[in-house]
Amino acid sequence: TTYEQDAEFAEVARDNMDVAGVADTVDVRTGDITDEINDLTAGEAFDLLTLDTEDAPDVVADAADLLAPGGFLAVYSPFVENARAAAEAAREAGLSGVETVETIQREMTFDDRGTRPSTAGVGHTGYLTFARR
Repeated sequence: TTYEQDAEFAEVARDNMDVAGVADTVDVRTGDITDEINDLTAGEAFDLLTLDTEDAPDVVADAADLLAPGGFLAVYSPFVENARAAAEAAREAGLSGVETVETIQREMTFDDRGTRPSTAGVGHTGYLTFARR
């Protein structure tokens, strides 16, 4: 089950699921997961919860009710403040193994002297927070 707030993004997700051959096993819904959270917590537990949304900490607060025992949580945050809030929410929800890693991306330079990350420009980074129920 996946949620996309934007109907166009949901359609792209459906097309991607079709290309990947998993369209019959993935339910792509249009809407805000935070509006549906009460229905979800009363339903089937999930083995994996991945979030890439600004309000991820609000959803993480309900992760213990959303995840099956042993289920995993993964949150992408473009800003460190949001990553911190997600990690704190995971701890407060009683999840274990909470850790956050940075995912800096830099272009690689290949030349006669060797290979190394480019020193030009600014790299892009983000943060991944992981936890387990």
